Amino acid sequence: MRYDQWLQLRIGLLACYQGKPAALISERLSPDYISMWLIHRGNVKVTTDTRRYSAGKGQGVIVGPGPRRQEFSPDISFHSFSFFANWPDGKSLLGSGLPCCFDLSGRSLVHRLDRMNTMFESFSPHHGFFSFQESVSLTQYFRIQQEFQGILLDLLPVLERNGVQITDRKELDARVLRAIEYMEHPPDRMKPVTLAVLSKACGVSPSHLDRLFRNELGTSPMFWYQKHRLQRARHLLHLGEMPVKQVGFELGFKSIAHFSSWYKKQAGHSPSLEPGSICI
Repeated sequence: MRYDQWLQLRIGLLACYQGKPAALISERLSPDYISMWLIHRGNVKVTTDTRRYSAGKGQGVIVGPGPRRQEFSPDISFHSFSFFANWPDGKSLLGSGLPCCFDLSGRSLVHRLDRMNTMFESFSPHHGFFSFQESVSLTQYFRIQQEFQGILLDLLPVLERNGVQITDRKELDARVLRAIEYMEHPPDRMKPVTLAVLSKACGVSPSHLDRLFRNELGTSPMFWYQKHRLQRARHLLHLGEMPVKQVGFELGFKSIAHFSSWYKKQAGHSPSLEPGSICI
């Protein structure tokens, strides 16, 4: 692909830390991000719709987006690394072949994660735990990106050896891309994004924008928007850094009742049932 096409890839670090997970068993996870664990002690068992994997000391496991169950042994000690890598249409960069398990034959990945955690300890209030909600300076942002990209470079041969497919970008209409950018980063999070507001921002009629989305992505703009909001809500809930009410506020809901009602309609269960969620 051309370089300018790669520039449309949405990729970034979500969380990175060393130690133990917040919960040993998570039954109903359905994240849209990619997780990697490097196991130093204990083991983990991961079950998806198509595969079941187990990894122990001296091994790593990479799990892609989608429903999964994960169970860690009580003595688990690991490096945890989560990131997103999606095209504008929502398709993950990593296609078939996940989850995959691999041996830590070298120390390169471990050293990179150690270095990243040491860097976080210098500016993170969570003593080595980093999440995408952290406030960082431009210099710190560039340092994080440098280490993050180095880890991804080390992962590429691992993915290739395990037959994990790298997906191609789909060409999208510029107006669809503009609409996606607006929905991902609305100018005022407390003002609802409607089809009328979105179409005006993109310079087309509501009916035309709706047709463009259905032709390009097979769904309506508002369905795409609600899916994106649900994904972001899950990210925040799984991190376990803010109460459910605050998560709702971050997404533009003015009351926890409204947020809970919307979340239950979208996900089929209350936000308080998500792993990591904090109820106050």
